[in-house]
Amino acid sequence: MALLRPCRLAAAVLVVCGLTSAVRAQVVAGEYPIKAAFLQNFPKFVDWPSLQPGGVSPLVIGIVGDDPFGPMFSSMIAGVTIDGHPLVLSHLRWNDRLSDCHVLFISTSEIHHLPQILAEAPNALTVGDFDSFARRGGVVELRMVGNRVRFDINIAAAHRAGIRISSKLLGLAMHVYDELPGRAP
Repeated sequence: MALLRPCRLAAAVLVVCGLTSAVRAQVVAGEYPIKAAFLQNFPKFVDWPSLQPGGVSPLVIGIVGDDPFGPMFSSMIAGVTIDGHPLVLSHLRWNDRLSDCHVLFISTSEIHHLPQILAEAPNALTVGDFDSFARRGGVVELRMVGNRVRFDINIAAAHRAGIRISSKLLGLAMHVYDELPGRAP
């Protein structure tokens, strides 16, 4: 009987550890669908002077580097329009032509090419999900806080890109920075 108690305890520990891992996996699995929803909705709160409301030209969302969203994002934006502009997804490498993108998600795999990517996408709403992305000159940094996706905005980077971000979106940001790398705030 005494031998059964340690076995039951060990089994209970394994079950609890397995559930904890499953819960953690669910949180991680839910991270990129939520980030994809942010990418889909950010353009509703951004004005690009070169993109006229009510037009029919596409609003291009580019993903540079490894695609953490998979086919889910493509199907999510299929048929979606913002101010009459259909959303179009483009998969790119860091040294491709990036200047046609309105929204540009820069994957963590491209962290070493960030200065070149930002220079090649001068008018894009740049979005990344790695540490200090906004402080490094990106416009929107997506990050996990607990089990929630939150974001920071660098308005100096947005101004440099020639885009205007709605005060509604700015009000939802955790932090709003007004500085570019290498320049005093």
